[in-house]
Amino acid sequence: MTILDCDTFDTALTSLASAIGVPAPALLQVLRGHDSGLRTGYDRVEHDAPMLLHSFGVELRDLRFDGAYYFHGSRVMQPTSFLRDGILPLDAMLDQIWASLYKLCAAEISPQQWLTLRRRLEEGPLEPNDNQHWARLYRHKVTARVDQGPFGSVIRDMVILPAEGHHDYLDIPEIVRDIAGFAGLDLDTRFRASTTSCVVKFRDDRVDEGHVAVALTYLLASARNEPLDQGCAYYPTRAGTAVPSHDIVAVDEIGPGHLLGTHRATIYRHQQQSIDSPVQF
Repeated sequence: MTILDCDTFDTALTSLASAIGVPAPALLQVLRGHDSGLRTGYDRVEHDAPMLLHSFGVELRDLRFDGAYYFHGSRVMQPTSFLRDGILPLDAMLDQIWASLYKLCAAEISPQQWLTLRRRLEEGPLEPNDNQHWARLYRHKVTARVDQGPFGSVIRDMVILPAEGHHDYLDIPEIVRDIAGFAGLDLDTRFRASTTSCVVKFRDDRVDEGHVAVALTYLLASARNEPLDQGCAYYPTRAGTAVPSHDIVAVDEIGPGHLLGTHRATIYRHQQQSIDSPVQF
C-alpha cells in the first residue's frame, strides 16, 4: 500500500520513489541534478514535475497511490480534541467558537450584548462604526459551502511556515480573526494567549495529479535547499464534510513564540490510539 506522505522530506521521498518504482536514492540524485532555470511557483509545478518523472519514463497519470495524508493547521484550546472529535466543518463549529470567545470577554460584555453583536454581524443591519471589512469576510465564510472546510495542505511544511500571501493558521484561524476584528475587545490577543498552535495529520483516499506535482515540487525545492513558494501551496477542501476521528493520524503541538521565517518546532506529537510521545524535527 502506497500513501503519499509529505510529513517530512524523507517520507515524501520514500512514498514518491515507491510509486515511481525506483529506489529513494535514485530519485534524490535526479532531484539534485535537475536544472529548473529561473522557474518558480506554479511554473515549476507545470514544467518541472513532469520533467522529473520523464527521467524515469513515467507520467503523472501513471502514478498510483492508495491515499494521501493532509495537514490541517489550527490554533485551539485543546489540541487533543481532534483525536476524539475529528475535524468538523465551519457550520458545525460556529456556535462553539462563539461560546469559547465569549468566555474571554465575559467580564466586559453581557450575554445579551454578545448575542446582539453576533446577530448584527451575521444578519445586519450594521451600525456606522462597525467594521465592514471583517463583516464581509465573516459572512462569506459562513455562507459559501466551499469555504466550510475542513482544509488540509498536501505539504506539512507549508502549514508550519506558509508561503508569502497565505494565511498563517497556526497564528489564528481566519473565522476567529474576523470575529475578533469586528468585536474588538482585544479578542485576538486574548485568544492567542489561551490557545495552542497545532497541525493535525489525517488520511484521505483522494489523490490526483495535483497532489503528485506539488509533492515533486516540494522535493525539488527541499533537495536544493530552496525556499518553498506558491508551487508547494495546495489546499484541497472537503467542502463541508467532516474528517472522522478514525482518519486522524496525529496531532502535533507547535511551540509558541516563533515568528514567521524561523523554525517552528514540534514540541509534542499526540498519536491516535497510542501513548503521546515527544518528537524531534
